Parts: sequence; C-alpha cells; structure tokens
Amino acid sequence: MKVVQIIIFYFLMTMSVFAQEAELILQRGHSQYISFFRVSPSGEHIISVGSWMDKTIKLWERETGKLLRTFGKHQVAITDVAFSEDGKYLASTTAYGTETGAVRVWEIATGKMLWLYENSLTNPAYSVAFSPDGKYLAYGGETDSYLLNVKTGKKLHTFKGGYDNLGSQIKDVQFSSNGKYLLTKGLAMTLWDVDVQKNVWKEDLDKRPAYLKKTAISSDGRYIAGIAYPDLVQLIDTKTNQRKVYFKDSLQVNFLQFSKDNRFLFSGDKVGEFRVWKMPEVKLVKQLYAHDFKDDKKLLALKEVELRNEIILRQLKKKKEVKNYLSDVLVSISSDGRYMASHNHTKSLVKIWDIFQHKNIATVNSNVKKITQIKISENGQDLLILSQKDQKIELWNIATEQLVKNIQLDKEDYISQLKLSNDNEYIVGLGEKCKIWHRSGKHMKTFKYQPNRVVGLSADSKYLATTAQDQKNVVQLYKIKGKKLKSDKKLDLPVYTIPADLSFSADNQWLMVRGGQSSSVLYDLRDEQTSSIGAFGDLVMSRDGKYAATGGKGSNNIFIWQHSTDEGWQQIKELEGHNNEIAELNFTPNNQYLLSQSSDQIVNIWDWKASDIIVTIHPIDIDNYVITTPKGRFDAPKKAHQYIRYWQNNRQLNQSKNADLRKKHHQKGLLEMILNSESSEAN
Repeated sequence: MKVVQIIIFYFLMTMSVFAQEAELILQRGHSQYISFFRVSPSGEHIISVGSWMDKTIKLWERETGKLLRTFGKHQVAITDVAFSEDGKYLASTTAYGTETGAVRVWEIATGKMLWLYENSLTNPAYSVAFSPDGKYLAYGGETDSYLLNVKTGKKLHTFKGGYDNLGSQIKDVQFSSNGKYLLTKGLAMTLWDVDVQKNVWKEDLDKRPAYLKKTAISSDGRYIAGIAYPDLVQLIDTKTNQRKVYFKDSLQVNFLQFSKDNRFLFSGDKVGEFRVWKMPEVKLVKQLYAHDFKDDKKLLALKEVELRNEIILRQLKKKKEVKNYLSDVLVSISSDGRYMASHNHTKSLVKIWDIFQHKNIATVNSNVKKITQIKISENGQDLLILSQKDQKIELWNIATEQLVKNIQLDKEDYISQLKLSNDNEYIVGLGEKCKIWHRSGKHMKTFKYQPNRVVGLSADSKYLATTAQDQKNVVQLYKIKGKKLKSDKKLDLPVYTIPADLSFSADNQWLMVRGGQSSSVLYDLRDEQTSSIGAFGDLVMSRDGKYAATGGKGSNNIFIWQHSTDEGWQQIKELEGHNNEIAELNFTPNNQYLLSQSSDQIVNIWDWKASDIIVTIHPIDIDNYVITTPKGRFDAPKKAHQYIRYWQNNRQLNQSKNADLRKKHHQKGLLEMILNSESSEAN
C-alpha cells in the first residue's frame, strides 16, 4: 500500500511539473468567408483559404481547432494551395487583379515565404501541386503549365497548351504517386511524362461524354479515374483511349486514388463510405465506413486523411474559430507607440486611439467613398487619408477633427503610398508619378514617370532625396526652401543597388537606401561612404544613429545592426515574434523601444536590447483592439473579451476557466503601466 501511495505521489508531482501554464491565444478567424480547405498529408493540420476580400491563408491544428499561423496577406485572390508530401512546405497561387500570376512557397514551421515566382499580368496562376519527392512544383496558368524547382523557384520547363494548344485556364495539375507523370486539366486533359517533358496522351474532346471533376492517375500512366457528372466515376485507358463508367449507384463520390502498385483503386464519398476496387477489372473487394477506417491495418498505407476529408471539414466548419471575426482593418501607429489610427473598409470613418489609455480620442468622418491608405503623423497631431477611387488626399487635424486640406489628384495620377515629413509640412505621393505638396495644398513638384521612383524627406525637412531620372543607382538631393525645391548634389550608389525606398536618419547623417531585389545601403552623408547590409523590406535607424533595424522581404524576423568606426555596420541581434512578414519598423524617440508591424496588422513593441516583446497590439476592427503580454495579461474593451482564449497543454480551457482567467489577467491601462515601469527601471 505504501509503495502504491509513493507511486501515486510521484505521478502527481511529475504531472504538476510538466503541466504547462495557461497560455493566452487570440483566436482571429478570416475577415470574410472561406473559399476552400486543404488537409495536410499527416492529417495534423488544416489550411483554410480566405475569399478574394480576405486574401489570407490560415493554419489550424485539426485535433484542437487551434489557430497556429496566418500566412501573409496576398495582394489578390488566392486560387489554390498545396502541401508538400512531407508537410514542411505550402505553395499558394494567385490570379486576377493588379498582381502578376504568382506562385509562393512558404515554410510551414516558421511562416516564412521562401520564394516568389512571378509570371505576367496576362498569365495568372490557377492551380499548384508538389511532386511526391518534393523536388518539383507544377502550376497551371492561362494556357500552359509550368515546372519549377522547389528549392530555387526557378522555371525548369513549360508544358505548352493542353489540347492542340487550345488549353484554357489550367484549373488542376496533379502528379502520379511516383512523380513520373503530370496530369493537367484545362479545356481538356493532357498527360505528360515529366522526365522527358512530352505529352503521352491527350483527351479527345469530340469523344468526351462529360468533364471530369476530381481525378487520379495510376503510377504507370495507364489509367486515369475521374468523377463525372452526375456523380459517376469514369475510367480512361490512355493506351486504348477507351472509357468505362462505374459506381452508378454510388452516393456523391468525392475522392479517388490508385495504390502505388496500381493493383487497387480507392474511392470515398461524402457520407464517409469508401471502397476498394481491384484493377484493372474494377471489381469491388472491400467496403468500409469512416468509423471503421482506423481499425483496418491493411489500409493504413493509404492517405486516410483524404478519405476523412469531408468529415473533418464538416466538423471544422462548425468551429467558431473559422467564422468571420475580423473586419479587414487598416492601421497606422505613431512612432512613439502612443497613438493609433484604425479604419475598416465598410465605412469612411477613421478612429484615433490613445493606446496607453485604451481610449478613442477622435473620430474622422472622411468625405471619400473608399479609403485606400491612412497615415498618422509622427507626433500624432495630423492624419493623411488617401483614396485612389476618389482621386483625393485629405489632411485632417486630429485634435479638432477638422479637414485641413483636400488635395485633388489628376485623373492620370495613381498614388499608392503616402509620406509625411516629421514637421507635418510636406506630403509626398508615390506612384506612377511622384508628387510633392506643401500642407497648404500648394503643388511643389511633379517628378516624371520613372519605374520604381522613390523619395525620402530629411528629419529636419530641409532636404528631399529621390532616384535620379533614368539612373537607377544615383540619388538626386534637393534643398527645400519654403514651398520650393532647388536641385542640389547627386550621390552615387554602388552599381548593384536598386533603391526601393529612401529615408534619412534623425540626425540627418545617414541616407538609408532600402534595396528591393538588391542589398540595402547606408550612405554616410558626411564622408560619402556606403555600407551594404542585405536586401530587406524595411529599414529604420535609431534616433542616435548608432543602431539600425531591418525586416520584411519574405522574413518574419527583425535584424538589429550596430555601427562602429572600425567595422562599420554589423548585425548583432535577430528578433523573433511575428507570424507574418514585417511591413513597417520604427524606433521610439527615446530609442528604448522598437515598434514592428507585420502584414497581418499585428504590432509588437520590443525592448529590443533585451530581445523581448513587451506588448502586442491586435487590431480587431475599427472599434476594438486587444493588447496582450507574453505572460497572459491583456487590456481590451468588454466586446473584445470574446476573442481571448486560454489554452493549457495544447487544449482550450472550458468557458468557466476561461472566464476566471480573463477576470484575473485583465488590466486597464496595461500598456502605459508597463512602459512607465520599464522606463523607471531603465532610469
């Protein structure tokens, strides 16, 4: 008896040691309806793809329904996604709109985009698939299909057309189980030998009785099985070109797959029934239901997750986590982290918040019909609103909630980005043309059209820098005098530099040249020396000019650089904490904190010297945002409490425990309290 008691005591002690503390999870679903789902090969994860208005991909843990990751926002609608066979990578395709037909490959564990392959505006990407060995990626375009190298993203081959070059919108691409064959489906189906890159079979449209929805290919390329209307299965012999119809009495078949040795064909339907058919005679040899499947050891070699696909999705659609929580929200935060402007696309309202007090301090009712971009000034006093649809820029005074100036753009102007000088005196509009205005509304200068034209304003508003006309690696400086610009000297950058953005350090000693596809460059304006620090999506410098922060360009991490007279700029830190690509960075005026905003609008405030996240700001909609800490404390209005969930040991706690923890950890004025205490400790 004593031994049993000791064992029980030891077991309880062990469990208490290994039990995890409750973790705060902010469950944020898609902003709009979900277009489609995909299940990972292991069955552990589910990918949900948002609509053309949402443009995001979310990774869910199938067993618990926990949201694990959001993959960065695409510019246009997502047409297809695919898991690699080992479940390590995800591919996504986009089509339509202003973005070129694009294929992205993501690392699932980190959410990092590994590469981006772009085709052209006239050739969208509709479908994508990994080869079973993970070496190749196939995607379908407007008329052709393409083979890419998974590691490098380079195009290896183009499969021309589908049926005598009459291929039309290749909506499906599929590898055989051994990767030897690729089936492409456009106007008609074509079977390709991947090794020799030639078609071995083409569908005869004149003899086709019905279009096949979902298909499967035998590993030897001999047979193609497909689901036809009305819920019939056809088997095509590619050697004889004969078709036979099977499963006439089947209930809504939605899954087909050949065994690797081609001896069997497996089918599953929407009520969870699946069958095993002996090939080539297509004879039914086994019939099972979904609840029997796990116990059938002989069939474990199959992708059972595919057979359970509809059941899983039916359950997942009932889960609250994937419903529409979040309105698509635009956010702009002042550099000191105190003020935030928020806007969603359903109204013309912009709300200004004092983040420290969690208080709405102003509401701007814009006169435009659709807001494209918002920009709050560095001191939190002014707000810029851009509307591409209305061809307007509005300048508002936040304290009075009054419109200061309305700038009407020309019809041919396409402004995609706004910049505001530190003293709020000058407005820069970047787009097909670059225009400069004084805050009085006076137009100061228009730079002629130049692809990738960029502009930067010095911190004291005395200088403007822009890429020189037709000289990609030359920067032209202008002196700003009142409402006029006067040409100054030219700066020669390294020949490999292609500027994607220009900005000045706070002391005006450095010109920061952010590289797009090329390396970023820090140009010392005193001795005209340059330092290269790699290609990044954003580049900022601390107010004392001693440190720089970089991020973006496919990375979720932030890199901190330090300058020394002897060694120049050296990377000293890497900060990890975002699940999506870094979109914007800013040091606070006292250099103590770093603000980072990712493409999903999440904002982290860092004690960057300690590599710690102090707080995270989660915009929910125009009226709600949540502030959280790594230790589970939070500040949020009552309406936003529904998004706060606590998890323990990978399980969501019940409603009662969640309510208790929310009551315990909710603190009003959390951000101000934390930053004040941090400042006191620093002093």
